[in-house]
Amino acid sequence: MRLDQEITHFVHTNYPRLGVNKSAQIIRLLYEITKRDRVDFRTLLPDIKSEEASLPDFKTIKAALIQRRFPTQDRKTITNRMRFKKLQIDPEEKADTIQPFAFSPQTLVIEDAAQNTPLAVKVIAQFPYAKIKNIPRWKDYVQKNPFSVRTYNQRRQTLFLIKEEFDYVQACPCSRGSVRCGYYNLKLGTGCPYECTYCFLQAYTNTPGICLPVNIEDFFACWENSREGQRLGSGQFTDSLALDEFTGYSALIVDFFRQHPESFFEFKTKSANISLLLKTAPAANILVSWSVNPQAIIDTQEFYTASLEARLNAAARCANHGYSVGFHFDPIILFPGWESAYQAVVRAIFDRVPKASIRWISLGCLRMTWTQKQVIESRFPESDLLNGELLLDYDEKLRYPREVRKSVYAAMLHWIRNHSPKTRVYLCMEEAPLFAALGLEPTAF
Repeated sequence: MRLDQEITHFVHTNYPRLGVNKSAQIIRLLYEITKRDRVDFRTLLPDIKSEEASLPDFKTIKAALIQRRFPTQDRKTITNRMRFKKLQIDPEEKADTIQPFAFSPQTLVIEDAAQNTPLAVKVIAQFPYAKIKNIPRWKDYVQKNPFSVRTYNQRRQTLFLIKEEFDYVQACPCSRGSVRCGYYNLKLGTGCPYECTYCFLQAYTNTPGICLPVNIEDFFACWENSREGQRLGSGQFTDSLALDEFTGYSALIVDFFRQHPESFFEFKTKSANISLLLKTAPAANILVSWSVNPQAIIDTQEFYTASLEARLNAAARCANHGYSVGFHFDPIILFPGWESAYQAVVRAIFDRVPKASIRWISLGCLRMTWTQKQVIESRFPESDLLNGELLLDYDEKLRYPREVRKSVYAAMLHWIRNHSPKTRVYLCMEEAPLFAALGLEPTAF
C-alpha cells in the first residue's frame, strides 16, 4: 500500500468523526511530515479513541502537526498564509525519468495550413519513421481531445506543427504585485522535452504534445509592426534551444534582430545545444542565458537537461564567440548545505565566463500555485522538492517565507558582487519592497 493510502486508511479508521474536510487536512499534514522527516506517521498522532475525537481534539492535533510541519513559523503567520488542498496522488500520473532521453516523436500532427512549409518538410525528413496525421485546424483538435496529466507525460511522443495566427508576442505574465521584468515572449513553441519537477507547464499546458509554429516570419512581422518590448525571448513556454537542431530558428532570430539593435533577444535554455549559434555571426543585442542550479539539484529535479559543467562550457563558448550571456538562478531551491552549493555555482560562473560578457543575472526562489503542487505530488512522488516551508504569499503562490527569501537573495547578491560589483542583478517575480531592501532597482528593461 502506498504511503498516502496508508495514512488515509489510518485517519479514516481512527478518527471517523473528523469529517471530510478535517480528515483531508490531517492526512495532508501527516503525509508531508512523514515524507520529509522519514518517520512513522503513527507516532505523530496522540492515541485518541474514535469516540473522543471531537472538535477540540482536532484543533489540538492540527496545531501540533502544523508546528511540526512549519517549525520556523509562528501560528499567526501559518493561520493567515496556509491553505490545505486534498492529497490526491494518482500513480498513473507518475513521470518517467528512468528511460534514456531521446526526442523522437512517434506521431507528427500537421495542421492543414502548415503542410508543405519549409519547417514541416524539414521535420518530416528528420523523423522518417513517425506517423503523419493531418488535421484541419489545431485549435479545434485540441478542444475535441481531452488533455490530462497522463497526456502531458506522453508529450514527447507527439509533435504538432501549426501555423500560428494570434499569439505572436506576449508580455510576461508576472505574478500579481510583482515588479514587471519587461520581458516579452515570442511564442515559438509550447511544451518542453525536459522533465523538471518544478516546471509550471505541467499544470498549465493544454496541448497533448509539443507544439511548434512553422511561420516564424509572421512572428517577426508582428513584432516589427508593433515594436512591443525591448527585451524579448522564446523561453517562457519552451526551452529556447532544446529543439533548435530541428527548427533551426536560432540563426533566423539572430539575423532578424541584428537589424534591430535597440532591442535585446534572449535565448533561455537548460541545454548545451549551441552548435547553430556558433555557426552564426553574433550580434551585440543577442543574449544566450542559462538557468543554473547546483549539480545536486540538476540530478534530482532537472531530468534530461545538460549538466552544470556542460551549461557553463556552452556559456563560455558563446561568450568567446561574441555573444552576451546571462544566468538565471531560478528557481533557487533550499536544502541542507544550499549555501556552499550555490556559492560554488557563482564561483564557477565567474571562473569560466568573462564577467564583461555577462549581461545580467536573475534570482528567484521556488514558487508555485496549489494546483501545480498537487500535480508535482502525483508526477514526482519521491521528490523532496516540496519539503520546504512553502506558504501562500502576496500573489497566492506558495513560496518560502519573505524573510527567508530576503536572506537567500542577500547571500547570493553578496557572492555575485564579490566577483563582479557591476554585473546587473534583478529579482524574478518579487515585490518592490524586497528589491528596495536589497538595494536593487525595481525597474523594467
